[in-house]
Amino acid sequence: MSEHKEFRKETSVPKAGAVTGHKPPEDSDAELPPVPFEVSGDLVYADDALSTIAQHAIDITDGIGVLAKQPTGILSRFTRHKVATPQLRMKSKTDTYITFDVDVWVSYGMSITKVCDQLQKTVSSELRRITGKTGVVNIRVRGLV
Repeated sequence: MSEHKEFRKETSVPKAGAVTGHKPPEDSDAELPPVPFEVSGDLVYADDALSTIAQHAIDITDGIGVLAKQPTGILSRFTRHKVATPQLRMKSKTDTYITFDVDVWVSYGMSITKVCDQLQKTVSSELRRITGKTGVVNIRVRGLV
C-alpha cells in the first residue's frame, strides 16, 4: 500500500500556473498584458442598407397608405393607375447626416401632419439606433388612399 501512496504523490495536480507559466493576479490592480492588435478603420454603410433601414421605418409607421388592389393582367396595359407605395430616394449622405426624399400616400381619415411628423421621427430614430447617424426626411404627400 505504501507504494500506491507514493504514486499518488507523484501524480498530484500541479498548482495554478505551474504548467502554463502564468500566475494568477494577487491583487486587483495587477497590470494586464498588452492587447496584441488595435482595431482601426472606417465603417461605411452601403446606400442600399441605409435605404432598407428607412424603408422599414416607413413600413412600420401608422397612416402610410398602400393601395390593396391595382389593375393587373391585360387591364394594366390599358388603364393608367397610381403607384401608391411609398417611394424613397437617398438625396445626400455625410458623416453625420443622411437625407431622404419620400413620396407617400396617407390613409384617408388620418391627420396628414401627425402622420408625417411620426414618419420623420421613426426614420430618424431607426437610422440613429442602427447607424448612429441622423436621418433628415423630406416628405411629399402624393395623395390619400
